[in-house]
Amino acid sequence: MVPPPPPLGAGPEPPPPPGAGCVPPPPPGDPAAVPGWDALPPPTGAAAPPAGAAAPPPAAP
Repeated sequence: MVPPPPPLGAGPEPPPPPGAGCVPPPPPGDPAAVPGWDALPPPTGAAAPPAGAAAPPPAAP
């Protein structure tokens, strides 16, 4: 009887190091030092409209 294949990650090849294939996180206080991060969109807090800008006007009583 053929033994079942080993589970994923149990092969002879070592698992990739943490973060392999990913953009490294930006250093604190200096995100522009990491290439690629400057091309990302601004944080949602900076791109979010001011409070009340997207809210519909209150209905007249």
